[in-house]
Amino acid sequence: MTDQARLRLFWKIGVYYGVCSVLVILAWLNWPELFGYLPFNGLDGLRSDTTVLDVETVKEQFVALNRP
Repeated sequence: MTDQARLRLFWKIGVYYGVCSVLVILAWLNWPELFGYLPFNGLDGLRSDTTVLDVETVKEQFVALNRP
């Protein structure tokens, strides 16, 4: 791979991530309520989740997913 090809690849990747970042920022500014659905709280948010799972329901879903 030549230096020119590496430089083009670097710029393509940089522009891609730049556009993605701008889109996320614009979404955050226009629709901040959407970010409540994303796991931005990290492990602390997961630890504070008090959802109780029904073992039988989980077993049924697991069996249903593993059927051919």
